[in-house]
Amino acid sequence: MNPNNNERILLEFVKYNGENLSKEDLEKSIKRKITIGNCRLNDAKNEKAGAFEIIMAKDDLYFSVDNPKGTVNAGSDVFYFYA
Repeated sequence: MNPNNNERILLEFVKYNGENLSKEDLEKSIKRKITIGNCRLNDAKNEKAGAFEIIMAKDDLYFSVDNPKGTVNAGSDVFYFYA
């Protein structure tokens, strides 16, 4: 990735209809977790917080995000859960 270019990562979740799924697979199809992380560097002077933004479809009726923008410090994770 080019740090000077705003690259996008698109996540698309498929909703299962529940047919022929085990209980575990059905549970996975209902709950979603997105982990946004930032690695720690060997030289602490070069570490910076990473910024992110979650952009949802304007007509999305099923999902919403409380804080769509944020930062992640080096060596940390941020979790977003969907159900």
